[in-house]
Amino acid sequence: MYRKFNQYLQDFYQDLRNLEKLVRGSKSIQSNVDDLADFISRYIVVSKFALVRTDAAGKLLEEACWSSYDSIFPKEDFDRLMREGIPSLIEAYQSGSEADLNSLFRSQTSNDLDCYPLAYPILYEESLLGFAFYCKPLRAGDWAEWERNVLQMFTSIIGLSFSDINQIEKDRVQSWILTEVMDCMKANLYITDVETDEILYMNQTMKQAFGAENPEGKKCWEVLQKELKGRCAFCPVKELLESGEARPSCVWEETNSVTGRTYENYDSLMKWTDGRIVHFQQSYDITDTKALSAAASRDDLTGILNRRAGKQALMMAAAEAKKDGVPLTVGLYDVNELKKINDHYGHAEGDFLISVIAETVKKQMGEKDFPFRLSGDEFVVVFYNCLKPEAENRFNQILSFLEQKRKTLCKPYEISFCFGMCEIRPEEEFTVSDILAQADEKMYRQKQERGKGIKIVRESELKRLESELALQNSYIEIYEWNFSMDYVALIMRNNEMLVPVAETGSTDKTFKKEMEAGIHPDDIEKCSAFYRKGELEKAFRSGEKERTIEYRRLGRDGKYYWILVTVMPITLEKDGVRVLILLKNISEQKELKTEQDKLEKRFNMVFRQAIDLMTEVDLATGRFSTRIFSERFRETYIPEGEYGEYLNIALQKNILEEDRENVIKSFSLDALKKAMASGCKEVSCQFRVQKGLQKGEPVYWLENRAFFMRDGSGIAVIISRDITEQKKREMQEHIAEQYDTALRNIYDELFELNLSQNSYKIVYHTAGKYVIPPEEGVLEEAVYDVSEHMIHPDDKKRFLDFFDIKKMRESFACGKESLLGEFRKLWTDGKYHWSSITVFPVKRFDRGDEIYLCFIMDLVDQKRADEIEKQNQILRQQQLDDERYRIILEQTDTIVFEWSREKREFYFPDKMKELFTGNYNHRQLKDNWEEDRVIHPKDRSKLHEFIERIQMGRSYAEMLVRLKTKKGHYIWCQVAVTIVKSMDGGLERLIGTINDADEATKAARDLRYRAEYDLLTGIYNVQTFFEKTEELLKKHPERKLAVIRMDVNRFKFINDLYGIEEGDKLLRFIAQIIKLNVGENDIYCRVSGDIFSMCVQYQTEDDLTELTKTLTKRLAEYSLGYKAVPYFGICIISDRRIPVRILCDWANMAQKTVKGNMISNTAFYDDKLRAKQLDERQIEESMERALEEEQFTIYLQPKYDIRTSKIVGAEALARWLHPTEGMIMPDRFIPLFERNGFIIRLDEYIWEQVCKTLRRWIDLGYTPLPVSMNVSRLHIFNPDFCKTMKSLAEQYRLPKELIELELTETTFIENPEELYKAMTGLQKEGFQFSMDDFGAGYSSLNMLKNTKVNTIKLDKGFISDVASVPAGKTVVHCTIEMAKQLNLEVVSEGVETKEQADFLLEAGCNIAQGYYFSKPVPVKEFEKLAFEGA
Repeated sequence: MYRKFNQYLQDFYQDLRNLEKLVRGSKSIQSNVDDLADFISRYIVVSKFALVRTDAAGKLLEEACWSSYDSIFPKEDFDRLMREGIPSLIEAYQSGSEADLNSLFRSQTSNDLDCYPLAYPILYEESLLGFAFYCKPLRAGDWAEWERNVLQMFTSIIGLSFSDINQIEKDRVQSWILTEVMDCMKANLYITDVETDEILYMNQTMKQAFGAENPEGKKCWEVLQKELKGRCAFCPVKELLESGEARPSCVWEETNSVTGRTYENYDSLMKWTDGRIVHFQQSYDITDTKALSAAASRDDLTGILNRRAGKQALMMAAAEAKKDGVPLTVGLYDVNELKKINDHYGHAEGDFLISVIAETVKKQMGEKDFPFRLSGDEFVVVFYNCLKPEAENRFNQILSFLEQKRKTLCKPYEISFCFGMCEIRPEEEFTVSDILAQADEKMYRQKQERGKGIKIVRESELKRLESELALQNSYIEIYEWNFSMDYVALIMRNNEMLVPVAETGSTDKTFKKEMEAGIHPDDIEKCSAFYRKGELEKAFRSGEKERTIEYRRLGRDGKYYWILVTVMPITLEKDGVRVLILLKNISEQKELKTEQDKLEKRFNMVFRQAIDLMTEVDLATGRFSTRIFSERFRETYIPEGEYGEYLNIALQKNILEEDRENVIKSFSLDALKKAMASGCKEVSCQFRVQKGLQKGEPVYWLENRAFFMRDGSGIAVIISRDITEQKKREMQEHIAEQYDTALRNIYDELFELNLSQNSYKIVYHTAGKYVIPPEEGVLEEAVYDVSEHMIHPDDKKRFLDFFDIKKMRESFACGKESLLGEFRKLWTDGKYHWSSITVFPVKRFDRGDEIYLCFIMDLVDQKRADEIEKQNQILRQQQLDDERYRIILEQTDTIVFEWSREKREFYFPDKMKELFTGNYNHRQLKDNWEEDRVIHPKDRSKLHEFIERIQMGRSYAEMLVRLKTKKGHYIWCQVAVTIVKSMDGGLERLIGTINDADEATKAARDLRYRAEYDLLTGIYNVQTFFEKTEELLKKHPERKLAVIRMDVNRFKFINDLYGIEEGDKLLRFIAQIIKLNVGENDIYCRVSGDIFSMCVQYQTEDDLTELTKTLTKRLAEYSLGYKAVPYFGICIISDRRIPVRILCDWANMAQKTVKGNMISNTAFYDDKLRAKQLDERQIEESMERALEEEQFTIYLQPKYDIRTSKIVGAEALARWLHPTEGMIMPDRFIPLFERNGFIIRLDEYIWEQVCKTLRRWIDLGYTPLPVSMNVSRLHIFNPDFCKTMKSLAEQYRLPKELIELELTETTFIENPEELYKAMTGLQKEGFQFSMDDFGAGYSSLNMLKNTKVNTIKLDKGFISDVASVPAGKTVVHCTIEMAKQLNLEVVSEGVETKEQADFLLEAGCNIAQGYYFSKPVPVKEFEKLAFEGA
């Protein structure tokens, strides 16, 4: 029988082992209930069996039941038990009565139950996890004691299964939460193995961005780059591994070959879940930010840097050149005749000219050279490491290229510029404004020398104005002091800032009044001494150029202002001296100096707190000097001496032996010299010091950092800093990480053993279990005490041998990772129990103390150890994932907060409470942030929308808002939440994250502003204007809208006369008055230069003209010596499909019709302009073909001698014989060709036809007659004009006197200097010139004395209008007589009646042309009139 019972037990325990494998894991109890019932039925008669799993609060999580085939568990009983009985069972269990528990079980089932019921709580580590219910048939008798024991043990095993399921579910939720946090971050995150480059982790954001499915396990360069066969050349992993830093990191930019996007990458190394070092990267897509930055810093037309970005780049280049010890030459160039080209050919041609020059300049730039646009036609070029002569050669080379390009493009105007340069040497100090001012002055001189531009005022007058403006801008008062006559006279007072003194009077009276008028009492004495005439005269006669003094003068506002007084001699004659007294307001400079002094004091204070000792070493001489900032160094302080001796003393007396080699390697004199020669920026070293190297003296950590002066001085500056406390913190953090790893294993006791200090301390122990030594003390004493009083006597020798420190060190030195021993240890119950002791060393951190950790675990409770091991095996992957996400969260500085339905309150981490204001006392997030004013008032609506999205059941929501920090300011934060729903669809849990987005948000907003707004005026730029207007047209089709174009007449003159700064002020004023006078919903912008555009709503056209009148009136109120006059073009928007750019062009076309008009300054784009535009477009489309097909021809209008009625010459006129329209008269196409520049090619074609005709007449034997040809004013800008005329005459072998060139009167007014230069050259060759339309302008008679023409042609209107009245006839008589006196031939045009011909003959004009004699006729017909009829 005993043998049978023994076999029974063996079978039972074997089945029990198999059962344990079955119940472990995450399977539901429903799937296990049949197997469990089968097991228990083998040994005990059971008819019914039920399991219930609950959470800690008693909530039902899962249930299952089983019944034998002959016994059914009534469903109503089971349902009632689940619905009503569980709370009562929990209460009964808590009362501790098993009988009560079973009674309660009976009461929850039918009264006629045919079994003996039994209920057990399912427990794990004293936590209630559920209940197990058993029923035994009545026929089998009541439960025996051994059956109850077996069922109780069986229930305990089920408790293991329930604990596994709960833990797995908890870990699954935690893992899901962490996964959601990672995947919802707006950054790309991934982790790789530093050895194999295999991807260990990648978040969902990055997977979507790179289209990567299951990238884990693949090489990073295979997934994230294109066509690579190995690690990227730019991979930072090697650099991070070799950096030697405890937490190495780097930041860099990359344009990725897979996505084509640009990323800002943050790379670092960190410890992975298995202890190895891995590479972690966060990357942010900055493509759009970079595009915004480029748009905000680039000029739209040329693509080069704009004014703001260019000035900043110039400032940085100057600083870099100074640092590198190289010169910098800054050139400023001004495009020649840009305004004239804009006026004659249109702004599109002017823009083309600017672009061509800018592109040519860019091609000539060196690696560190760059250009930028300063204003409309002014550009700056920065030549790095370049002297002025070389820069001048490069400018001249650019001009040569531009001349070649002009010839290639066949442009009628000059493509060139004037330039000035300023050379800055490394030792000189200049601001950006100083540099540009010098370059501008040089450029202006060159412009004067070249004679470019229209002379508005005489050169001497302009210089006088400049001098006055300079004085006015520099000084507030100027006096002249005549020593011999003893009087002072006021020359200039720029403003009324100061209380005035007498303008003229004796010296004593004037200075006395000045003293009385308000010199500060503290300054009177030094002023009296300064103004002593005898001392001043003696100083000036001895050669001094000037004397200065600073003192305070009373202002009209009752405040004292600092002024700088400069006295300089004008004349130093024997009988007297005259000086100028110049007063300049320097109050602002004084305030800046005071502020600078304060900042310097603050800097010194911060500097002193940041370092302890500073040593300067002259590497050439080996001498050093030190400055001390900490009392700790006072005893060892040596002020100066030989650096080698100084270092040797420190090495021998203070620096620990194991650190000396490192110090010598980095900071010996030879090492410093070598580092400086190699271009190393800095050298650093950390080491330990001890006073006198005596035991018992404290050991301190120091950090030395050496920097090298690159100014040629050969000085190395060594900064020494006490980092002892920092090292302690790092050691504590390092040990804390080791503790964190160790405590996860749940040992009973943990000791920290410090072998370096021969000390120990108890880190952790299970209360009330072991007899323990004191919390901390001397290590050797503690080992002896434990062996004597806490270790079993039989184990004492082994224990002392185990803790032999020398043997321990040898074991670890041989490569052992840990030491394990088993001893019987005394418990508090007075008995000895077997325990295991594990010791392993802590990795030494930067040569720190030698630390061992000692873990003690109870071996009696082996079941618990097995259970832990099994749980670790099952949950290992889940724990690795949790650790992985925790590490990543720590690296990204993300704040995570949580709300759960179980607790019904928010959990806010300490980090959130430390960063933001507010009392986080478990209120709702909305209440916290609104009631405590954490969220910015303007972002409250975002918060409400955010909460609404959550309440609507969205699984994810995010917002970008400003939150108030503890420091009192707001920062931009990205707030996101993920919703976890329960099985019934309700809100189970809410996980939120907060990320600092302040810097990125502000940078993006700033870049967007710079990309959308004009930086000078603060209103929209032209591109934004186009976009906003297009939106307005689509959004409000019901509104009546118009586009208005506005610019200022002769704005360039204002810039030239008053300076760019004054011009900029005017532009800002214009922007302001536009803003104040247009509607709230209207759109306006600065197009470029002085051009503005508006899109405004109106009711009637009178509203639009009223707006232009208001703007004109307001602009006239602007305080400027020169009246700024605006002109407006208005285009009514009737067809909203037309692009806004075209509407602006039409408004510009309307504006041009009134530009320069003194009566009206506003014009509308109407049907007449539209028809004209359409006609001109058709002409432009066919003009090239017409020239190729020779549709243009010449007609000749004869010139008659009135006395003989014979033809004495002709004027060649262009006619267009169109194949479909017939004859097109010149008034229809000539003005257009003059605007678009085609007139150049047409004129040259007509000239050649005339030359061919003259050559043919000569070849036919005719006596050739001179022919006059029209020359457009645009030819004056063409440098090849003279060359072309000479070439034609030579090609057709013509006498030059047969060719007469006609120029209109206005040409002589517009550009006389260039015109006379060209005329002189051609007249020397024999060409004749005539002035056409004489009398049609305003300056004809005045010009006669300066003209260099051979003939004047009286305008038709001059004859028909003036000569129709007696006084007019007298004017004609006098004009003809004056011309004859000047040896000019006179020809009259437009003679249409015999009376006019008779009058002209009587007045002395013998040559005439007009319809009275003959209209213009084809060449063949002219030949019949001139030659065949003769």
